[in-house]
Amino acid sequence: MMKFEREIASHITVHIIDPQTLAYGAHDSPIGMLAWILERRHASGDTELGNDALFTKDELLTLATLYWSTETFVNSVRFYAENTLNLWQPSHDLTPIVQVPTGFSTFLPWHVPRGATVERLYNVAFENEWDRGGHFAPAENPTAVVADIRDFFRRFR
Repeated sequence: MMKFEREIASHITVHIIDPQTLAYGAHDSPIGMLAWILERRHASGDTELGNDALFTKDELLTLATLYWSTETFVNSVRFYAENTLNLWQPSHDLTPIVQVPTGFSTFLPWHVPRGATVERLYNVAFENEWDRGGHFAPAENPTAVVADIRDFFRRFR
């Protein structure tokens, strides 16, 4: 838990408490934005492999360039603050709250808590766990993401 806290605490804190400050710095300095993106990929990704094994330099530079040139970095960091300030409330009292079939793919080292809370919230129809992927699983382990999406939807044909 301490390892997880060290890796994600700054990310969560700055995105919730000071997203605009981070956005000003990132938009003012493409190097600052790239540094934040690289650090986040390293701290929240599949860190055992490291950034060099997961992303090419061109992929990382393209991501930073897209955020910077479209001025959308602030939207991505404000998401955390807005979700904290404006908590979603269901419009009904049904259980589970999300009635549609829901699928969960867990990509270690990240972990989705399981148990009564999840079943109370979601109609869990699919679960799978992968030993590689991290927070950026679609970019880090796209084959697994596609396989799980196909497996989840196959039952609804």
